This record gives sequence, C-alpha cells and structure tokens, in this order.
Amino acid sequence: MLNFAIRFKNRLLPAFAAFISGVLPLLAEGPVHTDYVAAELVSETTSIQPGTPFNVGLRMDMKPDWHTYWLNPGDSGLETRIKWNLPEGFDAGPIKWPYPERIVMEPLVNFGYEREVMLLVEITPPADLETDIDVTLEARAEWLVCKEICLPGEADVRLILPVRAMAPEIDPDMAERFSQAKSELPVEDSEWIFKAYMDEESIRVTAEPPEWHDNQIDDAFFFPDVPEIIENAALQNWRRTDDGYTFDLDRAAIYAQVPNEITGVLVSEAGWRGTGSEPAIYVNAPVERVDKLQDDASAAALPLDGNGPGLPLAILFAFIGGIILNLMPCVFPIISLKIMGFVKQAGESHAAVAKHGLLFALGVLVLFWVLAGLLIALRAA
Repeated sequence: MLNFAIRFKNRLLPAFAAFISGVLPLLAEGPVHTDYVAAELVSETTSIQPGTPFNVGLRMDMKPDWHTYWLNPGDSGLETRIKWNLPEGFDAGPIKWPYPERIVMEPLVNFGYEREVMLLVEITPPADLETDIDVTLEARAEWLVCKEICLPGEADVRLILPVRAMAPEIDPDMAERFSQAKSELPVEDSEWIFKAYMDEESIRVTAEPPEWHDNQIDDAFFFPDVPEIIENAALQNWRRTDDGYTFDLDRAAIYAQVPNEITGVLVSEAGWRGTGSEPAIYVNAPVERVDKLQDDASAAALPLDGNGPGLPLAILFAFIGGIILNLMPCVFPIISLKIMGFVKQAGESHAAVAKHGLLFALGVLVLFWVLAGLLIALRAA
C-alpha cells in the first residue's frame, strides 16, 4: 500500500495534473482557437437582470485571407450556425447578421466575412430567475472557413454571467466592439420604398428615398438573403432615375421557384440615413411579373396583365388608331377598292352581304391567331 501511494505521488499524480490542466482551458471562458478561426462568446453587459433581454456575440477572428460565410453564402459555402445549451427558461433569438463582403473566387462569387466578425444574438432570461447567482451560457458554433480550400470548424464556447436585481451595465471593455457590430446591421425600419419587377431573364429593383434624404448614392451592391434567385457574379448596374434609384439583377439560370418578394441587404458607403450613417439597409420588395422590362431606366416595366388601360378604353384607342391609319396615303387605294366593292354588293341579297362580311371578319381573326401562334412558338424556342 505504501509503495502504491509513493508511485501515485511520483508518477500518476503529475500525469493526472497534466490531464486536468489540458481539459480546464476547454471548459473556461475566453476564445477557443482552431487552426484558422478563434471563436469566443462575449456579453454586452457585465450582468443580467431577470426578464430583461441582453445581447451576446459570437466573435470570430479569422487568419489572413481566410473567410467564413453569411446567411446566404453565395455560389458556394455554408453559413455559420450556433446551437445553444442554455439554462432552463432562457431563450435565444436568431442571429443578427451584419452585412457581408463580396468574396470573388473565380468563377464564383461568395458572400461572407474576412478578418473579424461579431454575430449578435439576443438572449432573454426568465422573469422569475433567482438573483445573486451565476449562470452559464453554452453554445456550439459550427462554420466553414475557406481560402483555396474549405475546412469545417467548430468550437464549444461558454460565458458565465452574474444575475443581479438592478439593471445591467454596459461592459466598458466590450462597448466599442458591440457598437461597431450594431452599426454593421442593416437598417430595417426606414422610409425607403422598394419595388421589384421581373421578366423571364431579369429582375429590376427600384429604390425611392424619403423626402428628407439629400445625399447622393453613387453606387450600391445588393446581397440577396435567399440563394439561387440571381446570378451573383453578374453586374447590377446601379443608376439614378427621376424617382430615386434602380438596379438590375440577372435571374439565376436554375432557380427553385419564382419569388413573391425580393429580400436581402443593399450596401453603400454613402449611408442610407444620411452621410456617415449605416451602410446597409434591408430590402423587402414585392415582385410584379411583367412581360418585358423596358430599356429606359426611368420607367420600370411594361405591365403583363391587369395593370394596363381597361377594355373599353383600349377599344376606343384602337378605333381612333384605325381612323388615323385610313388617312395614310398608302391606304387611299385600298379605300377606293372597298368603296367599289360596297357598290357592287348593293344589288346582292342581304344573305350574300352578311356572308361576305362574316368571311372577311373570320379571315382577319384567323390571320391574327396564326401570327399569335408563331410569336408564342418563337418565344418558347
């Protein structure tokens, strides 16, 4: 027994201590370092109050030239995910995604983050949470990090916060980081009006600014939050119009379904609420199907159906157009021939006149049906 105790003290105890020292850092707070990403769970406040929501952030620091992905990764990639393990009664909201960068990897264009990013999440503790205790927030973060190659990564992160009865205070060490992260979130409650028009090949989005908006936006880039809607590598042709701005998006060659609305983030360094304001704004534009987008940027589209003049007005315009056509010099010989035809038919029976009229009308209708069929066949081809 004495020999075992001596052997445990001299050999097993140091090995056990080394094992514990290696495990404890994985369970402690602070950044978790992987090959290319350091991940850390941080809080905006120094404590929490029962029933009062507070912000935490998954801070990810990538090595140079490596990147992770946005909600819509673009042509390839996978968005970062957070799987929460929270105390009973706690609730975690969705990730608040900062606007992404355009990452070109020819011939692909991806949407993501380089260097550092903070993914904000709002946590709501239960109203009956006991005070003067510490609570532990745990989560597993999973991501895909890419350079020339892509590697999956994950980290188990945790955060310990005290529960106090008084209102929580902002952590001075984290105030600047959270302020920066919030400034990178897209503006949602704005007075901008967005509309979208879509034909078989393109989507045109119009952006009408509020009356008080006076700064010029020379360029902007749209990041759709739904994949496989547009060609990410195509030019978007941002331009000024009489009512505001417009840009065109090429529809994806293969798309799952026609969207009822175009949603995503529009980014411009000019700021959407004035100079120096937030560079990103959330876009939710209802889509109107059209037959063909016009080339003139100041006019959004030609209506497909239901949006043009009513049937009586269209008939009136057609009648006026027919009268105008009869005044053309090239039509005059045809008019004389028709008059001679009427004179010749004057002595015929009413049945013969009606027969000629019906056959003439039927011939006109059949001709236009044939022309319409040819146009539909050409369009389908």
